[in-house]
Amino acid sequence: MPMPVDGAVWGALLGACMIHKNVGMGEEAFERVINFEPTNGYYVLMVNIYTDTGQIDGVAKAKRIYELVVKLERMVKEKTGGGGVVEKNGDTTTAAGTAVSFVGFHWWTRRKWSSRC
Repeated sequence: MPMPVDGAVWGALLGACMIHKNVGMGEEAFERVINFEPTNGYYVLMVNIYTDTGQIDGVAKAKRIYELVVKLERMVKEKTGGGGVVEKNGDTTTAAGTAVSFVGFHWWTRRKWSSRC
């Protein structure tokens, strides 16, 4: 029975990537899972993958992305009176979802660790 893949599936794949130290697939799973659950702690798994494989620059970037997501979520909640829901052109999203699309993992991995982060 085919069903859509959700955050739990991507999170399980990310956990498996940590066990097997697969950075490439881990980055893909991380990019997908933070779109579903941006504040659920998957950053820690990605940091652990980078640490286990000796990629210290990846550790710094993953931590920075997490800090930006949290900061933007806090700012949007203050502006919206605590609701944390943003509406643009009739579409609604959460503050964390907005942060991920703004500074999302896809942006900085595809740019080869651009200095703009």
